[in-house]
Amino acid sequence: MTNQFERIFQTECILEKQTTGFWEIDRTLQFTFWSKEMYELFSNYSEKPPQLTEFLNTIQSEYADIVFKALRECIVHQRDFSIEYEIVSNAHRHRTVIQTGKAVLDKDGQVHRVIGTFQDVTSYRQFETRIKNVDTIISAITENLSAGIWAMDAQSGAILYLSNGVTDIFGYSLDEFRHDPLLWKKSIHPDDVMNVDYKREKLLRNGKLTHQYRIITKKNEVKWLHDQTLIVADENGSATHLIGIVADVSKPIESTMNIKYLSHHDSLTDLPNRRFFMKRLAEKMKNPAGEKRSFAMFYLDLDRFKYINDYLGHEMGDMVLVEMSIRLKRFIDSSCFLARLASDEFAIIHEGMTERNEVICFARKLIALIEEPIHFENQELSLTASIGICFYPDDGTSVQPLLKSADMALSRAKENGKNNFQIYSTAMNRKVTRYFASDKELRKALRNEEFFLEYQPKVDTKTGNIVGGEALIRWYHPEKGEIPPMSFIPLAEENGLIAGIGDWVFHKVCSDLKGWKEQGLEVVPISVNLSPKRLVVPGISQHIKSIVSHYDVNPSLLCVEITERSILLNEQQSQNVIRELKEFGIRFALDDFGTGYSSLTSLINYDIDILKIDKMFIAGMFEKNRNKQIIKYLLSLANSIDMLVVAEGVETQEQLDFLVQEGCPIIQGFLFSKPLKEPEFVQCLIQKTLPAIP
Repeated sequence: MTNQFERIFQTECILEKQTTGFWEIDRTLQFTFWSKEMYELFSNYSEKPPQLTEFLNTIQSEYADIVFKALRECIVHQRDFSIEYEIVSNAHRHRTVIQTGKAVLDKDGQVHRVIGTFQDVTSYRQFETRIKNVDTIISAITENLSAGIWAMDAQSGAILYLSNGVTDIFGYSLDEFRHDPLLWKKSIHPDDVMNVDYKREKLLRNGKLTHQYRIITKKNEVKWLHDQTLIVADENGSATHLIGIVADVSKPIESTMNIKYLSHHDSLTDLPNRRFFMKRLAEKMKNPAGEKRSFAMFYLDLDRFKYINDYLGHEMGDMVLVEMSIRLKRFIDSSCFLARLASDEFAIIHEGMTERNEVICFARKLIALIEEPIHFENQELSLTASIGICFYPDDGTSVQPLLKSADMALSRAKENGKNNFQIYSTAMNRKVTRYFASDKELRKALRNEEFFLEYQPKVDTKTGNIVGGEALIRWYHPEKGEIPPMSFIPLAEENGLIAGIGDWVFHKVCSDLKGWKEQGLEVVPISVNLSPKRLVVPGISQHIKSIVSHYDVNPSLLCVEITERSILLNEQQSQNVIRELKEFGIRFALDDFGTGYSSLTSLINYDIDILKIDKMFIAGMFEKNRNKQIIKYLLSLANSIDMLVVAEGVETQEQLDFLVQEGCPIIQGFLFSKPLKEPEFVQCLIQKTLPAIP
């Protein structure tokens, strides 16, 4: 047996280095990236990554389903994998590979993609197959092994054999090793010496050892070694030799480390990503026994960043994010941990900062830093940020509650006009609780038909006749009673229920108009308010026309009231809707004129039939003489362009007298009538007039 091992040590071996390729696959199981090593390994493909089915066809049949299941499990359940199998490339070339995969998560904690490696281990597996007898071992070593083989006397420590592979790896000559038998140990990286010594002690107990460690070569290069050592004993069981094989595994280990880095860092800014941030946040919350740890968390969101992507392009948006990342990295110190959580969202953990004044000062500096103009070529961009701030452990003792507190504070900062910061308070949590309770009740109200309409008459100032009405939605809660529109319309706008509520209003108005007509009443046009978000929904004009046609109502009996804010959300879409519905016969009124959104531009650029002067404008005309002059001008202008004017919120005789004197044709307000329930409004239609106007 000893002679056979001596034959091994006298044989030089070269083992093909592993081919390591990189790949990436998206949630739809489509490859999105292959490295050049992948194309070399799978010579079937040369221009772009194959479809998954094509790829699976190259896999040994009994493993194709296993690989497919592993990819799917990684995406669905975040299960990393490592599978060894055979592939068949062109010319029926069989290769043995190890495929690994690791899930990469997005900001919501969902798998966004899977990245991994392919390692060609054909040569190693061939070697393992051939070592069934010593002669095969010698042949395999001679042909394949690119590693170092060594033998040492167990008693004296003298070097008995070193292959050229050892000198290639360490950079020292055979004579240098013979001159200094401990040269290999002196080459071990200082950080790994203690661990290697510990493992060597285990070798004496177990008889064999496999481990990895770093060395520093003669050329001062750091390499990772895979070391396999065993003890050869004599017939009495006494150790006679130590023999081993060392291989340079730097590339595979560095590849693994690189995959780990990529899975924890954002590829654009090189900042820690959401996954890494969540992990670090959890680590910061692990307090050793008796230790009190606290920190502040800052949650940043760039205001109106979407407009940069939409109007200047995503390339410009990426440059902005990189610039902001550089600024933030320069701004923070070693006590901070900075991460990019999503598109334009950043987070900072600031350890030891618990004083409110310190936090406020830090937040103000952050806002000032972000406000500094960004210069790209000939363009100058100015951005602002909203910041939510919370504290550990006061505002959350685990990851999710603390993030929730920061997010609520950020939302409050945005609600307060953006470009500011807010510190979390328990009142914010109570507000969110009330919000979700109201949301639930509002959805229930729509299902249970708890809404009803009231109609406020519009009166001709000359005759006192009712010439129209405005439909106003009301909510009667079975426990809380009647709830005013301002308490639920903003919520409906925010949660998307405004679409269902808006449809209900149109159906109800058209149904009432049809019923009044069938009763033989002289019906007047009814105005319906259209939500800003509904105006810009594609196909809304056709949807409204279908409702009107369903009830066989004359379109001229309907007037849609919109605000200029509605128009500005999407001017082209708004113009198209106005044009299509006016061609159908429906008229349009510009509501809330004079509140700050509306301008004379809207009267000129859009085909509006009716101008409504807001009640707040009317109420202040005797406090500010300027208001009276503007009303005079608007009435004159509207008359010159053949536009009807409705004055809202007329509540006093003095207001009425002024408006009649200035020729305002239509009045709406409590002076004449509050909003009426449908039966009461029907009585007004029967009477045709309200009390005579003095």
